[in-house]
Amino acid sequence: MRYDMHCHLDFYPQPAVLADCLAALDIGGLSVTVLPDDYVRAKAALKGARTFQVGAGLHPWWIAADEVAARTQAADLLELLSDTRFVGEIGLDTSAHAAAPLEVQRAVFRQIVGACARLGGKVLSLHGVRAVPTLLDELEASGVTRTCTCIFHWFSGSSADLVRARDLGCMFSVGSRML
Repeated sequence: MRYDMHCHLDFYPQPAVLADCLAALDIGGLSVTVLPDDYVRAKAALKGARTFQVGAGLHPWWIAADEVAARTQAADLLELLSDTRFVGEIGLDTSAHAAAPLEVQRAVFRQIVGACARLGGKVLSLHGVRAVPTLLDELEASGVTRTCTCIFHWFSGSSADLVRARDLGCMFSVGSRML
């Protein structure tokens, strides 16, 4: 079976139909979400999908710029962590796509990886754009790489960042566009 470690089946109008079609082709995957509410909907929509798991996420592009609203989003995600082994898409992004400043994103990310580190046994799908060194700092400080599996989706860091991530035990989901 081929396994896609980072997809967004919930972006499609009929995620369960798509999952069934992919399963017939011997394809499975980790369908990550971008907001906590999306996880709840995707989990229900993909309940019968035998080859796909659903990750609870809070993508850095969707973190609220307002710090109070961002804390609420983080709290909503933290409540879901006991419901799933899979966490994603989470991370840091300083490109023009992100609404929240890096420090707000960083506070949210710190909460999420800290909770995952304490819970252990999670699989995290990580997004890091123009912020990989900072993201690695947070992974190191939390100790999450010792208790969870951390997988970079679309790694865009430097060669030194790549070595550092590898030394922390991170894994990488590689796609053709990344190469």
